This record gives sequence, C-alpha cells and structure tokens, in this order.
Amino acid sequence: MGGAVVALCFCQAYCQLPAGSTSSALHQGVSKADMVETLTSSVNPSHLGDAVTFTATLSSAIGPPHNGEQVTFLDGTSVLGTGTIVGGVARFTTTSLTHGIHTIKAQYAGDALHQQIQARLKQKVQ
Repeated sequence: MGGAVVALCFCQAYCQLPAGSTSSALHQGVSKADMVETLTSSVNPSHLGDAVTFTATLSSAIGPPHNGEQVTFLDGTSVLGTGTIVGGVARFTTTSLTHGIHTIKAQYAGDALHQQIQARLKQKVQ
C-alpha cells in the first residue's frame, strides 16, 4: 500500500500537489470569523473644544485583526479620521466636535479572516 499525502491550502493561496500525484486538489472554503467590537469615549459628555478619544476594541474567536489594519471613525456619515489597530485596539482623538449630540461610528472593513463590523455610540458635547 502506498502512503497518502495531504496538502492543505488556506487563505485563497495557490495550492500545488506533490510531483507525481494522481489526485486533484480539494479546495475548501473557510468562513470569516465573526467579530465583536466595542466603542468607548474618553469623556461623555464632553465640552466644546475638549480632546475626546474614541477607542474601538476588536476581537474574534481566532483573535483580533492584524496590527496595522485600520478602523475608520465617523460622525454620522462624515469621516473624522482613522486609527491603526494595535493588539486589537484602534484609537482616534478629536477636538473638533460641535455642540450637540453626535452619532460616532467605528467601522472595520474586514480582511481575509475577519468579518466587517461597525460599532456606534452617542457623544454629547455641551
């Protein structure tokens, strides 16, 4: 009896079978991990001109997204800026919020392993 060779290929990588193989490649789809995201504010309510830091914390069953990926922070539909993920956490600080109630969103676009996700909070500026 001959031995069996199994070649596993993940992340949509090119899969090459060993030389002389008489089998065909088996391509198995892998689902992206569901994400959990929390969004917090350093001070809420804040006052006009205060520096407010928004912190997005991302996690999943397979761990957080890779360091260096981005989270986009929005005020309603207007982009405030981006924060770089380090250890599953992205931060963005602003002093430009106007008086009133703001719907702040933190959006993560996803990657080859993680689903996209969005968290939101209401920020009051007095």
